[in-house]
Formats: sequence, C-alpha cells, structure tokens
Amino acid sequence: MKQSLKIYFLITFTLILVGCTEVVRQFVDMRGYKYCEILFQFEDRTEVWGTQGLNRCPSDDWDELDFNELRDTSGAVNLIPNGPRYFVINSSQGMNLPDGDPKYFENLEMRKLATTGPIDIAEPFTEISVFRDNTWIFREGNEVYLLTSPNGSKYVMQSFSQIIDKDIEESDLPHLGEKIDLPAGWNYEVEILEDELLAHANGEAIVLQDTLRNVYQKL
Repeated sequence: MKQSLKIYFLITFTLILVGCTEVVRQFVDMRGYKYCEILFQFEDRTEVWGTQGLNRCPSDDWDELDFNELRDTSGAVNLIPNGPRYFVINSSQGMNLPDGDPKYFENLEMRKLATTGPIDIAEPFTEISVFRDNTWIFREGNEVYLLTSPNGSKYVMQSFSQIIDKDIEESDLPHLGEKIDLPAGWNYEVEILEDELLAHANGEAIVLQDTLRNVYQKL
C-alpha cells in the first residue's frame, strides 16, 4: 500500500504544465489554474486521465459527468474523481506533461497522463514520499498557506481542492484553519512573502493532504 500511495501523489498532485503551449501563451503564472482528473482502476492497472494543458475543467462539463456510467462503460472496477483542483504555486521548474491523444468524456476533453499499479488516497496529515525532480516557485508579495506540525516541520500548500467543499475559493484560504480539523499540535497560518519561496524536490518530495484534500509540500 505504501508504494501505491506514492504513485497516487506522484501522478495526481505533481504533474506540471511546463512545456504546454496553451499554458505558455495564457498562464505564465500558474496560480489559480483549474484542473480535474479521473482515475480508472482496473484489475491489473490504474489509468489516470486529466484536463491539464487542454482546458480549465469547465464546471458544467465536470458536473454533467456520470462517474458510475463511466466506470461501467470503461470496464473499470472502481473510479476516483480527483477534482476540481487549483494550483496555488506561481510557476515550476522541471517536469512536463506526457504526450497522448485527447479523448472526450461527454463534453470534457482529457488526456491519459499515466498508467500505474493500484492506488489509494492517504489519510489526512500523513506524510507521503513523492519521487520527482522539480521546484515549486512562490513569488514575492504572494500569499502562501502553511501547516506546521508539532515537531516544527512546515508544509506549503501547492493546490487546493473542491472535492469535499465544492464552494471553497482561493479567497477562503486565509481562514481555512477553521475548517480542516487540525490535529492536536498542528497549526495553520497565512504569510505574505517578502522574498521568493522555492520548494525543491531533488528526487523526492514529502507531501500531505488536509481533511479537504488540499495538498502541501514539506519545506
């Protein structure tokens, strides 16, 4: 199970928009970029499909999807919707979206991002290793959202999610600490950056989720 959790975070939370022509043209700043994913679980594999680099997951198209029907028609034994999500980072160095022909699920265009083994969702506030080489960039003057563990470790939010709370917006993030059921000894804080913040992953990053499935990387 530990390896499958690593794969889940690697695929669904760390794919970057670097190298995508749509993003280069329209999203020099990735902050606020909306994306959605669907994870099809078969007996022998999991296929991860996403909207990254194709569109910003229009709400009407995502809400119209019948995930039970998609599961049945695809032959999958299970299906996990992973979205909508929004990046809170400004930009990234390293990693690219994989090549692949797009496919429409109803009116929503997606591409297959990866095929992996079994996957699962980690428990909130549980550290998971992610094997990747990239750097998240948070620019000076931007607001960032930080978790601090009882031992003093800090984690910066890289994306927020509307999976659990469909109404959450970026403007709600400064007050998120009131909603995420922090364990004893944990703290949530907001900081306006006086300098650029870099979150490096030199082969491995440590990430975790809160109870709303927002994702943070350890600094």
